[in-house]
Amino acid sequence: MQRIVLSLLLILCNISCENIDKNDFFNPPEWIQGEWGYEPIGVFYKFTNEDFIGFNFREKFYIPNGKVIELIGDDFYNFKMIDSNGKIKHEYKIKKICKDSIKLWKDDDDPFTYSRIN
Repeated sequence: MQRIVLSLLLILCNISCENIDKNDFFNPPEWIQGEWGYEPIGVFYKFTNEDFIGFNFREKFYIPNGKVIELIGDDFYNFKMIDSNGKIKHEYKIKKICKDSIKLWKDDDDPFTYSRIN
């Protein structure tokens, strides 16, 4: 039974979302492009049409010779940043709540709700 459910989920995912595997660029969906913030702890992210920038703790998101694997849907955007040794450096899961609000999970941390800044 579990295999049937898993197979159906994989089929639905292939039909309803786009999986992008490329080396140097992010390809965030249009609905997430812009700046997002979580004011209580001063965490901010910016998504452009081909980039992802984090403004927090001087964290660097560029991984030389690494790659990004993205899973994109109408109301979610998930991506993994993988280093040149094939190890996952960071994993993000983002769920669209509404036009101006997203829920973001980084690695295994608890999620925070971010608001659109612009």
